[in-house]
Amino acid sequence: MIWELRRPGNCKALLIDSIERIVNPQRLPPPIVMRTRVGSPFSDVHGQQFESIGRHFRVKLIEDAGLSVASRVLDLGSGCGRLAIPLTGVIGSSGSYFGLEAVQSMVRWCQRHITPRFPHFRFVHADVRNRFYNRRGKENPEGYRFPFDEHQFDLIIAASVFTHLQPDATQNYISQCSRVLQPGGRFFATFFVLENGDSSADGGLQFRHGVSDIASTTNPTSPEAAIAYRIRWLMEVFRESHLELLLPIRWGNWTGKNHEYSWQDVLICEKRR
Repeated sequence: MIWELRRPGNCKALLIDSIERIVNPQRLPPPIVMRTRVGSPFSDVHGQQFESIGRHFRVKLIEDAGLSVASRVLDLGSGCGRLAIPLTGVIGSSGSYFGLEAVQSMVRWCQRHITPRFPHFRFVHADVRNRFYNRRGKENPEGYRFPFDEHQFDLIIAASVFTHLQPDATQNYISQCSRVLQPGGRFFATFFVLENGDSSADGGLQFRHGVSDIASTTNPTSPEAAIAYRIRWLMEVFRESHLELLLPIRWGNWTGKNHEYSWQDVLICEKRR
């Protein structure tokens, strides 16, 4: 750990974070090292891009998923609060928010910096094994049971979760989402969908390695790095879990096509009553 802090990049990050806390003590952005782990570039020194993505999804959740002051929300893969922070301005004490996250350090940061100010925002560590995020996790994702009651939530969000899960784990997670979602509730999730393309516009993602006939990955030795799915299989899994896909699909602009809704593809489902 000491060696990690002495690395040049991390020393610079620690200095930036220290200055930020002095200049803007009321802001909530997490440390830059955490932000980069969830996809923010290191050049996003002040967390403006991190915050902008969160605000963008807040609008979409209100418009298309029924997010309101009284919503009972489960945020899968809540990370270091990219969605939680902007949602504190929407969900009131009549509602609730639970973040479920595999990286324990991020859970602890959110518990220390968000929950004291917003007690109805709570964060839970899911010690699920993932070769990309949590190699030493004790739980297998394909058999993991969410630590929540049936019908506990009316909105479930999963941003950049299924893009890092293999098929058996994806099927289990979708089933678990249905179990804890109340009838009529919404499921808002991002995916890489192969019908939108098999490579990103910048060439950084190349889904050329088949995981099965319904999914492909960019890295055969570490499939969880990035996985894309066929929409026909996802729709079958949704149907089996009593989730109805609400059309249209909100295609992402990751392939360079002129889609402005999101970077990844967004699928919104409603649980059948």
